[in-house]
Amino acid sequence: MNYISQIIKSNRNKKRFLVINILGLSICFSAALLILMFITFELSYDRFHDEERVYREMYSETPVYIFLSDLKEFFKLIYSADAEVGNMSGFMETIMAKGPLHRIYFFGCLKVEDAISLMSYKAYQSYISYKKGIHLGGNLSTQKIFNFQNIPYAELSKAMKKGFAYAADEEDETIGIQIVVPLARRENI
Repeated sequence: MNYISQIIKSNRNKKRFLVINILGLSICFSAALLILMFITFELSYDRFHDEERVYREMYSETPVYIFLSDLKEFFKLIYSADAEVGNMSGFMETIMAKGPLHRIYFFGCLKVEDAISLMSYKAYQSYISYKKGIHLGGNLSTQKIFNFQNIPYAELSKAMKKGFAYAADEEDETIGIQIVVPLARRENI
């Protein structure tokens, strides 16, 4: 208590400097406290998620498979604004880009001549970036999605028999594997 009284007595004549010193000291303490709060917030951000648990939870969900009979019409539809639904392009771009992380998988049919007209759609670019799928019918030289390096040039332009297709290797997308696709016939009712 003696020290405080000495400080007050010595600063009676210098009241202006005393106020400036106390004001500066309080601003410094406030700034230090704000910086400390900001640092603790930044260091604690996103620490509450256990990545292994999130991964297990995502893969315990049932996968969703979406089959599209005509990719060209599908992409035209989602990029055209509908009065009732609105423009679905942003939603579909996100789903196409992040779908496999949420166990949502798309399968679609596409004519080779339609592929170029879809290149301007961001969702289509995400769709083909996985380089997964099956190429039916042969004539690999006409398509632009798969780039199989192990297939001889003479085989690239040949048609394939029904029931055979090419798929990308699981580990190396530049290796094409010939697979057998079971044939299913529609019965007339």
